[in-house]
Amino acid sequence: MRKAIAARSINKIHEFEPLSVVNLALAFARLGDLDGPLWAAISSGAIYKMSEFSVQGLGNIAWSLATICFSHDPLMTALAPESIRRITEMGTQTLVNTAWAFAKV
Repeated sequence: MRKAIAARSINKIHEFEPLSVVNLALAFARLGDLDGPLWAAISSGAIYKMSEFSVQGLGNIAWSLATICFSHDPLMTALAPESIRRITEMGTQTLVNTAWAFAKV
């Protein structure tokens, strides 16, 4: 099932709503799934939808990448200024998760 979801998601990621991109990342990070093509697609989808993410979504994407130790420089490069721009909107947990993610990846 996991492989089927990953394969279908790779082809459809740019059609996902922003929350769906974040939820997919969270799900596969919690599973410890290291499918490189899926994470490349999630990263691409996150960059594409980033301006529509909630601040929690920004933190969750960063947390997901750090949890599986997946480094995607273009995504982290895009996340940094967006996170800084919206830092005053972040609650404590999102702020801590984001800081941890940037320290780990």
